[in-house]
Amino acid sequence: MYPEAVNVDGLAMFNTPYEDMTVNSYLVFDPKGRQAAAFDTGSTVAGMLEFAAERQLKIESIFITHSHADHIADLRKLEAVTDAEAYIGENERFHGPQQFAPGRIFALGGLKVETRQTSGHARGGITYVITGLVRRLAVVGDALFAASMGGGAVSYEEALRTNRKEIFSLPDDTVICPGHGPLTTVGEQKSTTRFSRSFRIGEMTAFRVVALPWNEFKPPRRYAWTRGEPRIRLRRIACRHQAQPTPGLLEFQRPANGLANLFKDAGFESPSSIRQFVMFH
Repeated sequence: MYPEAVNVDGLAMFNTPYEDMTVNSYLVFDPKGRQAAAFDTGSTVAGMLEFAAERQLKIESIFITHSHADHIADLRKLEAVTDAEAYIGENERFHGPQQFAPGRIFALGGLKVETRQTSGHARGGITYVITGLVRRLAVVGDALFAASMGGGAVSYEEALRTNRKEIFSLPDDTVICPGHGPLTTVGEQKSTTRFSRSFRIGEMTAFRVVALPWNEFKPPRRYAWTRGEPRIRLRRIACRHQAQPTPGLLEFQRPANGLANLFKDAGFESPSSIRQFVMFH
C-alpha cells in the first residue's frame, strides 16, 4: 500500500537520481522567517538551491543523517554556495562537517531540531526531529523507509532497536522523511509493518530472503557480495526454510547454524554463486 500524500508548510523534498536509484534530500524552513536548513544533499543540490533562491530562504545549517555517498554527494557545493556550517553525528567516520553528540538540540528560527542516534544501517546514523511546524518531522536517513528499512550494514539488530527507541516512540502523526521513497508517518508504519514490534533475532520470527543466480540479476552495488560474507549478515539468522525454484523465496522460521545447507537446498552450489540477498522482516 502506497503511503498517503503528506504536505507540510515549511518542508520541501528533493528527489535526485544516484546510480540505479534515487535519493531524497530535504529543506526545512520557518515559514514565518527566512531561516532554512538542508538535510543531506542527494546527488545534486541544484533543485534545492533554486527553491531557496525563489523563496529568498537563507540556508544556515546543513545536517547529515549519515555519510554514505548518495547522501553527501554534493556536500562541498552546498557548503561553498551557502557558507553554511555542516553537522554530522560524532560516530560517523567522515571528516569535514562539525561533529556532535546525539542529543544535541539546534535552533532554526522558531523551529527546534533534536538529534537522536539511529545506528545500525550506519555506524553513527542520526534522526533529526524538527518541531515548530504544523506537524512534527523526523528526517531519518536510511534508518526507516515507507514499509521497509535500511539494511543492517553495521547491525540489523541494532537498527531495529534504535528505530524502536528513537523513531517509533514519536507521536503517530510525526512525518517520517526517509532517505529513499515517499514520505510516511510513524502511525502509518506502526499499522503496516512489524518493525515497531519487539522481538529478538533468532526467535520464532519469519524472515524472507530473495535469492537470485549470479547470471540472472545485477543488483545495486550496495547489496553485492564481498568475498565470503554479504553486508547483510544472514549467517546470524540462518534458519530452516522451504525453498522454491530460483529466483525464489526462502522462508525462515527457526535458527540453525551456518548457511551451507541453506545454499545447497536452494539449488546453489556455493555462496559465491549468489549475487544478492535482500532481507525483509
